[in-house]
Amino acid sequence: MAGPAASATDSPLLRGLFGVFQTSSAARADTSTIWSDLRTAAGSWQFSAQGVAQPYDPAAVQEAGRAILSAQGIDAGAVSTFRGLAGQWRNAAERLQALEPGQQITGNEIFVPPWAATASSNVPSRYRIRSQWQFEAANGVTFNQWRADELTGPLTTTVDAVTQVPPPSNTYPPQDILSDAGPPTLLGYQVEQI
Repeated sequence: MAGPAASATDSPLLRGLFGVFQTSSAARADTSTIWSDLRTAAGSWQFSAQGVAQPYDPAAVQEAGRAILSAQGIDAGAVSTFRGLAGQWRNAAERLQALEPGQQITGNEIFVPPWAATASSNVPSRYRIRSQWQFEAANGVTFNQWRADELTGPLTTTVDAVTQVPPPSNTYPPQDILSDAGPPTLLGYQVEQI
């Protein structure tokens, strides 16, 4: 007897490329742009792993990415599934951002990916908060940085969640001298089940 059929969300490659889907979803990109971004990400990873010096030839990156996606059996159905998951992620993040600081966080504001290890009813739930911070360099240029922290305290309100996120140190990017305007600015955050 055969085991259960593999799910599109079982693809390690597409899980690794989920950031491409998230970025595309946030930008509300069309299907052809998503495919192009996936090919670019996969091809760039391959070139980087092979030690190819940048800048990469865009056409060669696209072709390498196309070959990688094809070899992994990535098809329109799998991309559509991950695109739908990225839409769920975006919707949960938007609902979370719309809450007032003291409002209760509910399941509607938490993204639960199918690969979450604690999504099973017999495993205690754990959550991660991803936060985006903006830094300003002394020359006036601004930089954004994402960080991820596991929540260890209560997940009741946005205030509870955000207070568990220490701001990153003023070391980004390391080659620039940051302004003395104060700590980085929190631009946004999202919560997901681990």
